[in-house]
Amino acid sequence: MTAIPLRFPRRCTVAIDLGTAFLRIAPERFGVVTMPMANTAGAPMRGGVVADPLTVAEMLRPVLSKFWRLGILGPRVLVGAPTDLREKERATLVGALSASGANSIEIIPEPQASAVGAGLDLSSPYAQMVVDVGEGVTDCAIIREGKIVTSHASRVGCSTLRERVRRTVLQKWGLCLTPEEAEKIVQAGVSASPRMTAVPLSTANSETLIIRPEEVREVLEPIIEEILAVSTTLLQNAPHALGCEIIESGIVLTGGGALLPGLRKRLARATDIHVTIPNDPLGTVVTGLQKMGAGMNGEAY
Repeated sequence: MTAIPLRFPRRCTVAIDLGTAFLRIAPERFGVVTMPMANTAGAPMRGGVVADPLTVAEMLRPVLSKFWRLGILGPRVLVGAPTDLREKERATLVGALSASGANSIEIIPEPQASAVGAGLDLSSPYAQMVVDVGEGVTDCAIIREGKIVTSHASRVGCSTLRERVRRTVLQKWGLCLTPEEAEKIVQAGVSASPRMTAVPLSTANSETLIIRPEEVREVLEPIIEEILAVSTTLLQNAPHALGCEIIESGIVLTGGGALLPGLRKRLARATDIHVTIPNDPLGTVVTGLQKMGAGMNGEAY
């Protein structure tokens, strides 16, 4: 009798970027689905980590349920997380993903995923540096031969800048800005614009708030310096040989912070190293995770 080999279905791999502002999901062989976190009740993510696991699970469950195989094989999930993820935060993340229907979970450092998504050659024997300025965390890492050699992260990001603006305007002028209004002031402050910043307010009488450049700088400069310090601290503490290689290869800036006018130049001045931005700085994490998932399935990326 000839034995007939049994063929079992391979579980589906789903890449997930759980951002503070947006949730991005990329199942294998499908495009990226993006959902805003701001439209959900409360704050599911805070500082780049899960703050409300129940809400996160409820958001993911309808999507992950589509990728069960024969009702018994739940999807394998690759999820990005900050390099300074604490054990309790890791447990909360795993719990939320398990409750959403994930059968297998692999946590990937976000700078490493960003490097893949940005198209860097991770097999290179020379060090490369990625700086990911997200909504709630700034995370940077030096990568060599596919591995993170050293990293540094701080729970400060784009939302920190907006919240500082909103709090200051409320205290000084008694006005409550929307996130979009605060964003306009942030962009003027990061770019160090010498012009007055006029912000039309969302009020019934259409008021306009005029802020002087020095006022914007006074509010934002401490946060900008804190964001830049994540990268400079990493470089200062890195071995000299790594620093020399980074000077040659440059720095890749990703995340929402890459879209702030002037931040690339500020980072280049602070480090004295050439800084580049990929074509899609917001999507590098989820794209990188998707490519890494394809590599685990034997496909080239």
